[in-house]
Amino acid sequence: HVRSRRQRQMCIRDRYYANGSKTSFMGVDVDENDGMINFTALKNAGVDFVMVRIGYRGYQSGNITLDNNCYDYIVDAKAAGLHVGVYFESQAISVEEAQQEAQTVIDNVAMIGIDYPVACRLGSVTNDTSRVDNVKKTDITAITNAFCAKIAEAGLMPVVNGNKYWLLRKIDLTQLGKYDIWPVSYTHLRAHETLMN
Repeated sequence: HVRSRRQRQMCIRDRYYANGSKTSFMGVDVDENDGMINFTALKNAGVDFVMVRIGYRGYQSGNITLDNNCYDYIVDAKAAGLHVGVYFESQAISVEEAQQEAQTVIDNVAMIGIDYPVACRLGSVTNDTSRVDNVKKTDITAITNAFCAKIAEAGLMPVVNGNKYWLLRKIDLTQLGKYDIWPVSYTHLRAHETLMN
């Protein structure tokens, strides 16, 4: 499950063509730190979809918070003719917390609607300690599976999102084979920064 069809579609800069027809799609991920976004400009620049951060769990407090701009971003992106998915930045340390995170996504997506996947974004924080730093690989894998399973039960498409280190070292992808993988690649972000105003 190294490079699935949907994973190719979720590359930020790559596009694939077969016999002259586009077979993959370009997208960006956004959160409140991006400020005002001109989604029409993104669409005109060739972006096909956006992944909006719908929320996150505090890496120390453990509290769940919605992204301040998630609803506006989703509405505006849809109005611009873009496909929309969401991601949740997980800091779950138990299966129960993962299910709580997934339910938060389900409840909020139900109010506004999306047509692209729901991603569980995994990872530690830079230059600080986080509540997931010492969670065992088997537990992180179970946590990830619990999030994805609950999302799937709600009729949404779950994907696993993380950086290379997390995807290869911190979770057991062989136990998550039924879910597509979306690897984070921060080097791609500059491709759309100029459109974020």
